[in-house]
Amino acid sequence: VAYEIGAVIGRGGFGVAHRALRRWVRTGATQPCCVKFIEPSAISSWHREAYFGELLQGVPHVVQVLDTFVHLDAGRHRYVLVTELAEHGSLTTFLPAHGPFSERRARTQVPGIARATDLLHRMHAVHRDLTPNNIFVMSDRTLKLADFGIAKHIAYGRGVENDAQNPAFVHTLMKVGGLRLWKRQQDVYQLGQLLAMLLSGQPKRHPSRDVAALGCSDHMKGIIQRSIGPENGRYPSAAEFVAALQSRPQELRFQRLASL
Repeated sequence: VAYEIGAVIGRGGFGVAHRALRRWVRTGATQPCCVKFIEPSAISSWHREAYFGELLQGVPHVVQVLDTFVHLDAGRHRYVLVTELAEHGSLTTFLPAHGPFSERRARTQVPGIARATDLLHRMHAVHRDLTPNNIFVMSDRTLKLADFGIAKHIAYGRGVENDAQNPAFVHTLMKVGGLRLWKRQQDVYQLGQLLAMLLSGQPKRHPSRDVAALGCSDHMKGIIQRSIGPENGRYPSAAEFVAALQSRPQELRFQRLASL
């Protein structure tokens, strides 16, 4: 397999991503892809991306890792990660350009991301970076989760050390130096924030007071409020978050008044 490297489509703290063409030399067949060059200082991130990419191979709503290798050029080496190409980029740029999702569309897209998160949780790991930078929009407008650079396995079921995060998308108490452990409930918090972002069209963290103004049903607002509220009241797992999204709102029950 050979790669034809094209334009830069993203830059981050760990490296740079290019649009590219993957070519099978023997047959001439090609496939659009994304090639990320990761600096040697971020080798642990590359290892995690490759490792979790292998664990989640074939999982729907996860950007698939196609190849990993080390690239040597004039004595300089960089670590390479090849993934599916997200034609419409991340939610960070997609939402401001295209506006909010309808409630119906959010209900059909977010469960896929949440199921992938639940699978990660059942593997005793947490993602820790379920942010709009890492939710990508594919050519058919399907949302997929990527970037497992700070994902980590949980030790003894308690959580992982709260030593890596994107502070713009975590609860105030989870800022580095706040709560000591990142648990599954913190991933659920970010799933709730994802819903709020899609419904508002704004790729930013939403405080609880903003939820009432979202253009969605009270049922959806309740799901978001529970997800981003205090940790002890959140859905304990991504699976329960999905179940809530797929549940129907309870209808009001009318009873005969016995007396005043």
